[in-house]
Amino acid sequence: MTNQRETPGMVKALTAEERQSIEIFYSAWKEKNPSLLDEVCTPDWQDIPLGKDQVDGPQGLKDIISHFTTILPDIEIIIHEIFGTHERAGVRAAISFTHQHEVLGIPATGKKVTIALHEFHYLKEGKLTHTWHLEDWFSLLMQSSPKTAVITGISSGIGLALAQKLLNENYHVIGTSRSGKMEGFHHPNLHVIPLEATDKDSIQQAISQIPKLTRGIDLLINNAGTAPDVFDINPEINAFNQTLATNVTGVVFFTEPLLPYLKEGAQVVFISSNMGLPRNADSNGPGYRMSKAAVNMYASILAKRVAERGIRVTPMHPGWVQTKLGGSQAPYTPEQAADALYHGITTNVESGKFWNTTINAIEEF
Repeated sequence: MTNQRETPGMVKALTAEERQSIEIFYSAWKEKNPSLLDEVCTPDWQDIPLGKDQVDGPQGLKDIISHFTTILPDIEIIIHEIFGTHERAGVRAAISFTHQHEVLGIPATGKKVTIALHEFHYLKEGKLTHTWHLEDWFSLLMQSSPKTAVITGISSGIGLALAQKLLNENYHVIGTSRSGKMEGFHHPNLHVIPLEATDKDSIQQAISQIPKLTRGIDLLINNAGTAPDVFDINPEINAFNQTLATNVTGVVFFTEPLLPYLKEGAQVVFISSNMGLPRNADSNGPGYRMSKAAVNMYASILAKRVAERGIRVTPMHPGWVQTKLGGSQAPYTPEQAADALYHGITTNVESGKFWNTTINAIEEF
């Protein structure tokens, strides 16, 4: 057996100790524990450039962490990637917080925001000696502007209630209906475009219009759906094909072309159903149950594909709602469902997981 020898001039990788120090350095924010910096930074650590009135050394950043974790309680730094060589490291990360207090002169909006962060570190004997940092604070200004939501199927029921809810929350809403019109409902921040979810040409035409109406999408809600066989026991081919064409094929091929237009940190929501969870299998609604199971799987797959962009993907169960599909005997009104869905949209931090609005929590598949 030959001994492995270090080749002269060979570049060493980051050590496990160095990587751990970097992770602890950023965890001080989420842990609300500035003293963690003392464990991983040298006493003369340099933060480059210093902020306004920031003192030298770890104490300067400790003061900043204490301030921001007080006014923005959920602030954290999410590490996307650590790379580099021994004693030299780069970090690609994001600062995430709910904008509930004025920041850099920008008034609070109550919105969840994500700021790109890129930093480069020098280390010595496992501790940080220098940090060069660059934050995309301009994006905070952009994210403080009205957000854009795209919602399919807003002519009635949950879709209409969601459109009204988001408009009240200062969203710019691009909604779809088969006719491209909304009878009896108008709003200056609402644009309605025609979409027939089972028609390829209609999907392409809708997709072509959306970029003309917004510079980017913050929230995509796939709401349009059908359930012609929900009370049937035996599959019937026409109802089955219609259900999968609307609830699965239409949803997938409306979503895919919009992915490039989703902003970093955006959300994709699928109005699903717990009838699509395997443990809730029953004899009725074969096409409908299978279509929602497929949507749940697509959401889990998509979540992995867009994770690097910080995009959150969530299939959501709205409960049994008083709609054309749910009937008048259902316990929830569309407005109650919209409020519950919005609560999930604004509070859920998981991606690729199933959210049940009736319990306001993640439910296992």
